[in-house]
Amino acid sequence: MGMFSWKTSDTQRAIPCPASGRPPLPVWILLPSGRQHSREEYYGGYGVFGDFDFHIETARATLGRWFTKHYDEDVVREWGIDLDYLADTTRKELAERCPEISWWLLKHPQAKVRKPRLVEHLCAYSSVPDSERDPNQGF
Repeated sequence: MGMFSWKTSDTQRAIPCPASGRPPLPVWILLPSGRQHSREEYYGGYGVFGDFDFHIETARATLGRWFTKHYDEDVVREWGIDLDYLADTTRKELAERCPEISWWLLKHPQAKVRKPRLVEHLCAYSSVPDSERDPNQGF
């Protein structure tokens, strides 16, 4: 598993990973539902902020909690990782890798993946774009 990292949606600052030696950057986690999850003071790496998993929430928000609740969290997390990287692949390729969610990918060809957004300053989910991945991996 790789070290996942993002930039904040509002300031475009990289969120440091634990191994970077940089001080933590506290962030608010905004959910696609319009609620905020919480403010997390420290990013532990691997997509986990405190008790919040970015990739599990991506899968739940995109595919629906009613669907994902029937699967183990490790499976749901893998789907969330694949959905997070959907821009880097085609829906057909992703459907082949994740047959359990191929129905969603093919039934909703124009649907947008719904991801949490990470911000320094509390704001509305709709007022900021998706958090971009940090090409420097939080270093």
